[in-house]
Amino acid sequence: MKTLVFGFSVTGDTPGYVEFWHRDHAASHPDMTLQKIAIGGLQPGMGRYLIPLMLERYAPDMAVFELVTPVYRLRPPTDWIRNDHTQTVNFIVGICAERNIRCGFLDLPQENIDPAIDWMPGIHAEILGRCGIPNVGIDLVPDTLRDNVHPNDTGRKIYADALEDLIGRMLRSGTSGYGLAARTLYYDAFHFSDLDYDGGVIADFERNGFETQVLQLEARESVRLKLPAPVKVVGALIGMGPRTGYMDLRMNGDGQIINCFDQHCYYQRMGGRLISAKITDEVTVVQGKAIPETPLAKGVKSFEPRRGTISHIFYETNWNDPIGMKRRTR
Repeated sequence: MKTLVFGFSVTGDTPGYVEFWHRDHAASHPDMTLQKIAIGGLQPGMGRYLIPLMLERYAPDMAVFELVTPVYRLRPPTDWIRNDHTQTVNFIVGICAERNIRCGFLDLPQENIDPAIDWMPGIHAEILGRCGIPNVGIDLVPDTLRDNVHPNDTGRKIYADALEDLIGRMLRSGTSGYGLAARTLYYDAFHFSDLDYDGGVIADFERNGFETQVLQLEARESVRLKLPAPVKVVGALIGMGPRTGYMDLRMNGDGQIINCFDQHCYYQRMGGRLISAKITDEVTVVQGKAIPETPLAKGVKSFEPRRGTISHIFYETNWNDPIGMKRRTR
């Protein structure tokens, strides 16, 4: 039995609640292999584009989704953002149904959230309850966080116990109600190795269970990525670190500048960037030379020539679009 835990920086803690689960509960599941994939700094609306590739790569029997700890949850619950996250949850349920994967959601706490506008758990409860999918949420316990969201050892123990509760419910659940999720949009990503490309240097990246190859570009260097057919391109997974800066994504003669540097770029990680959508079959990525003015939260800022990386192009289609169907049945 293979179980995948997908989340963000809280799930990525090492040691974190997943490691505490291994310490405290793995012996109760001798036939289970539990793997975490956590991409700190990404938001659920970007992480969804990577879910098909991760489910394809790891082929789990069950998948746990931890979505409510990013700052996405702190945004005002406008109609747009509620609809966007509803689409994300419906997509996750739909793709798990398509691949016969049992899923469950683990809703962990944050500080300083007004209960009157705490909108994400409510969306989970409505959709998952209708589809018969386990959803374990826990309230914030005093003195269990080391900042506004990341737990200390006491919190990790509580979260590990909640994960064990969720796994038990998932083992007892079925997938018969998954078809009640609305399947409208399909979110996916092309890894550069899926495509014809003409530049960059291949490098390896690994952090918190997320492993991928990236194309590394020096300042003023470019790479052209040829897609298999015109699709709605909406963003990219890019590197963020001490030497990153700005990238220009060029499509149909139009360029869009994305900033790949923030105050946390004292270490190397991957990050998502969304852009104005373009229907295209080709993306040219140009690494800029400018050094962003953003100061680091700690450490000494590098002024070396810029070096960026890109691994995936995000795109979306309708659920039954031919290109999406072809990739899902290959």
